[in-house]
Amino acid sequence: MLIEPEPPCAARLRARFGADDRVRIFEQALPDAPVLAESAGTYDLVVCQNVLEHIADDRAALVAMATALRPGGTMALIVPAHPRLFNRLDRRFGHQRRYSPDRLRLLAYEAGLTVDRLERFNALGVVGWLVEGLAPTPAIRPGALRMYERALGPWRRLEDRVRMPLGLSLIVHARSSPAAAPPHGGHPRVGPP
Repeated sequence: MLIEPEPPCAARLRARFGADDRVRIFEQALPDAPVLAESAGTYDLVVCQNVLEHIADDRAALVAMATALRPGGTMALIVPAHPRLFNRLDRRFGHQRRYSPDRLRLLAYEAGLTVDRLERFNALGVVGWLVEGLAPTPAIRPGALRMYERALGPWRRLEDRVRMPLGLSLIVHARSSPAAAPPHGGHPRVGPP
């Protein structure tokens, strides 16, 4: 099941997957996607990649996706990391926020998910994001992207072996559970996100 709110993107998905009987495409938006409510408790896996940061009510969107999972089902999320990195480039791409690990753990807990793994990803991209975000007309420029892609192979081998203290994104694997464990092993942390 693919959920896409933007008509041009939904049309591209239909062009690519429309003939595949295994794929269903719904032109709906989170958090109010009716297909998720109708599918409560049925899915083994929900993948949400670079979506949550675009949604005004990210908490309700995460709850809606988590509700579609069967008990023990897995949620895989990728979101932009480090709220302090938020800049004009984020605004240009329609991001409403960037996430800290604590905020993401709290949102997962509130959605009834237990976080099994949360890690930073793409430390190499941080410098480029900062530099481009300071430009008068921020964009991911082709030359900068080519340079990044050339460095990515060797960097990826390093990043696979060494846990980086920062990254442009956070990756979360969480599971649906009737009694999700509170973040930090205690009560949910109260305070600013």
